[in-house]
Amino acid sequence: AIKASLGTSIELVKDAYGGQAPPWKDAETNKKMRESGQFKAVKWCAENNIFELEGTLPLTLFSLASFFYGSGGDLTLYDADSYVWIDSEGWLDIKKSHCAWSGIKCFGGDIEISLYNNKLQG
Repeated sequence: AIKASLGTSIELVKDAYGGQAPPWKDAETNKKMRESGQFKAVKWCAENNIFELEGTLPLTLFSLASFFYGSGGDLTLYDADSYVWIDSEGWLDIKKSHCAWSGIKCFGGDIEISLYNNKLQG
């Protein structure tokens, strides 16, 4: 399931990489890429059948999961990293709409992310 999900994720984001495959394309054989936020998001998508959903939802959820993992949302206070999220309520809960995740606001097709409490600004 991971190999198929990896292929799907690559196809979803190819346009953002100028038609090229993204860096995590080699995650199956490259240990460093297996630790990337994007590959962790691919695994989450595979485990939750995200790529089987309709419309733009697979890309939206994959992107948000990549952001979550890539910015340390999965770390705990017991991890050595100082960039631990304080509030990750609802994140990656597929039983809830992503618009209900902490710090997410949806306006039609647009998503606003506001996570100041998690030391994320920009």
